[in-house]
Amino acid sequence: MLPPICFGKESLLDFFDMGTECIEYTSGLHPEFTDLFVRKGIAIVPTLENIENFLKFVDVGAAKFGKYAAHIRDLYARRFDIIATTHEAGVLI
Repeated sequence: MLPPICFGKESLLDFFDMGTECIEYTSGLHPEFTDLFVRKGIAIVPTLENIENFLKFVDVGAAKFGKYAAHIRDLYARRFDIIATTHEAGVLI
């Protein structure tokens, strides 16, 4: 089974309840959930190479999906900080 993909914090609680062991594309990992990742032993796969494509995808639909585009641009800008903070907290990468 492939790991679930997470672009936003709204989906994380569902993944925790399902017994997920690993989540991919965790640029949407919100600090409020870090402790749950550690306690449940859930690993992350940041897939930074694919995240590099975010801005190209966002630019195509930004006029129609402005709020979502802003969200993705914010995630992109914070990607390294999110992953570093998550690692420092003890989440498996």
